[in-house]
Amino acid sequence: MFLLLLLLLTTVGAHPAQKPLSRNEGKAAFKIRLTKAICVDLPYEIAWNVTCRLKLYRDQPSKMLFRIEVDQVDRLFLTFAMYYKYHQTYKPLLMETTFDVCKYVEKYRNKGFNGGSNILDMDQTAMYIVSIIEKNNPSIVHSGCPYRGVIALEDFRIDESMAPQFLPAGDYRLDMRYYNEKNQTVMHSQVFGSVRAVGIVDLSMG
Repeated sequence: MFLLLLLLLTTVGAHPAQKPLSRNEGKAAFKIRLTKAICVDLPYEIAWNVTCRLKLYRDQPSKMLFRIEVDQVDRLFLTFAMYYKYHQTYKPLLMETTFDVCKYVEKYRNKGFNGGSNILDMDQTAMYIVSIIEKNNPSIVHSGCPYRGVIALEDFRIDESMAPQFLPAGDYRLDMRYYNEKNQTVMHSQVFGSVRAVGIVDLSMG
């Protein structure tokens, strides 16, 4: 459930300025390296035993561990945003979306990411995030809301195949805040990383 993830709410549906997150099917012109994952705004009123941690490996993508424990969360919402570092300051880039996790998990279970007559009415970034969650921990999607007890994504990773087809080289931060219908934070995580061009082409934005 947490993305990285992956894991990104006052409105449901596509925003005119929003760009869908699309899978990078071809050979990426960049490499992604994650450097840190932290939980922010602790402590949380309705969640405890909160963990946001990054496992670093020498020759393979880093893996993340997100874990919380809750009595019960009837409705779950997510704010997901990507930031790019300009001159020591992180500023919004590419995507920022808010959505009802419970609603989109139900849509995903009923129609799937690639089907359904109303698929064009859905927030494509939200559906893509749910699809990544499902690949990392199917039980979170298949069980649906409400959520209770321990909720965890272990060995969760982000690599080039999950990224948009083009990302400028530089330093990034992914913010993901999950909360309930009372706007009480369930988890608020920040994941830091970098994108580096493959080859000699400079893909940075200065």
